[in-house]
Amino acid sequence: MRLGDFEFIDLYLGNNFADFKGVKGSPNSRDAAPPELKAQLDEVRTTCRFRYAAERDPEFSLVIDGVMFRATMIRDVTGSEVFILRRSSAELRPIEHVGFAPAIVRQLLQPNLKGLVVIAGETGAGKTSTAAAVLKARLERIGGIAITIEDPPEVDLNGVQGKGRCMQVRASRRTGGYKEHLVRSLRSNPDVILLGEVREEAAAQEAVEASLNGHLIITTIHAGSIVESIERLSSLAGGQRGSESAYKKLASGLRMVIWQSLERGVGERPKFTYQALSLIGEEANGARSKITNGKIGHLAQDIDQQMRRLAANPLGQ
Repeated sequence: MRLGDFEFIDLYLGNNFADFKGVKGSPNSRDAAPPELKAQLDEVRTTCRFRYAAERDPEFSLVIDGVMFRATMIRDVTGSEVFILRRSSAELRPIEHVGFAPAIVRQLLQPNLKGLVVIAGETGAGKTSTAAAVLKARLERIGGIAITIEDPPEVDLNGVQGKGRCMQVRASRRTGGYKEHLVRSLRSNPDVILLGEVREEAAAQEAVEASLNGHLIITTIHAGSIVESIERLSSLAGGQRGSESAYKKLASGLRMVIWQSLERGVGERPKFTYQALSLIGEEANGARSKITNGKIGHLAQDIDQQMRRLAANPLGQ
């Protein structure tokens, strides 16, 4: 038995204990680790201590048995270190298996695509998996250099991907957060940048500016709809300069916004649904004009029209 084969949500590693939470098929809220895992868990505990001692950052990622884990260090009242490892729900899969219409996939994989691509959704909607799928597909088929900026990385993209290469960067708050790493990455002149999540004003402003300067930026944002994601992005990117300027910049830099959801029924596989607003091509001038003028709520009609066309002609040909 190996840790990567054991299905659970969280692993709590203390000095003298190892507890699982959310073990598949278990009726318990907590399960002690089986003896068969003791040797490997001792190695994992040592690795976690080494990483924290070297980086002095309480959050980092680990790849164990090919599975990505997000680690967080806390101290109990005795001063002892406890490491909590959460199994990443993100996964790498071919973009054709995500669930988008072929017309959407074709637009996302245009070799000359520049600007801002936003994947939106609630927590657990699979946003990171989708963003990673888009990036991986572009590298495999088009090639080039990509840099991912994540806190911490949730899927293993580092290295050669088909015709291209990806370099994953940990956007530690201790070393400047998303903005600082985004600025450095832009100076490195990659073909595409994956920004793990837009949640800070400074990072949002840099991402929008980069989209206007000929870079392809793929990012995710927590939002309940396409309209809400654009409003939130404009609010973050506007900062003290006001939303009017942010709307105009977004209208120029945005290329696509996809909102997705995973509906989980009891005993059923999650059902994937999505909506997309493409701002690629002259036919999107109407939607772009609404964003420019801050009439974000009026985009519902454009979204509905585009989704109706996709339903009638998923190939878009």
